[in-house]
Amino acid sequence: MPKKFSDIVNEMDRKIELLGEEIIKNLNLSVEGYYTNKKDICNLVIYKNNNIIKNLESLEMYAVKSLCLYRPVSKDLRKLLTIIKLCSMLEKIEECAVKISSVLINSKFNFDRNDKYINRMSSLTEEIILLSISSYINENINKIDEIYKLHREIEEIFYEEFQRYLARKIFEDIFNVAIVNELTNIGKYLERCENSANDFRKDIYFLITGKKMIEGNYAKKV
Repeated sequence: MPKKFSDIVNEMDRKIELLGEEIIKNLNLSVEGYYTNKKDICNLVIYKNNNIIKNLESLEMYAVKSLCLYRPVSKDLRKLLTIIKLCSMLEKIEECAVKISSVLINSKFNFDRNDKYINRMSSLTEEIILLSISSYINENINKIDEIYKLHREIEEIFYEEFQRYLARKIFEDIFNVAIVNELTNIGKYLERCENSANDFRKDIYFLITGKKMIEGNYAKKV
């Protein structure tokens, strides 16, 4: 006897929560490995990547099969489409975790990588990813505004404070270019992660309301 559609969705939501936690842990490990100069931690991140990606692809395929089997409409259809998009978001974040680890593994330089801006962006990135996943699970439209505020805060750090800081490092010593290049890449990967989480708020809005989100009006219940 086929499972009830609601049971299928609940099962997928549980898997999303577990995968989200695992991916955030892997992202944090990659940043930790980078700023502590521990390549063994970064190698662990890359080692775990294959299994995480396989689980994401399996969940995405499960959603596609459910789409074909149950042929849902309206809210149920939007739910499955949102799950598929969430899998894509999480995959992008996992890819960035691997890229951060690869920066240290392939680096030929030895310097103090414990950077306050990278640590701050990493902390906020974890927060925005968690908030995006919980907003989806709980279908909480009021949290969409918080996601956008976190996005703006990270963007301000990356494009203003962080860039000024990097420019000063080059001005102090032209040989800091290699260091600045590394730090820029790490910041860029974290910024990509938070951008993916921020973009997902549009899918959350569509899931809840059935309407396309118009910037500035996303916190309104319709």
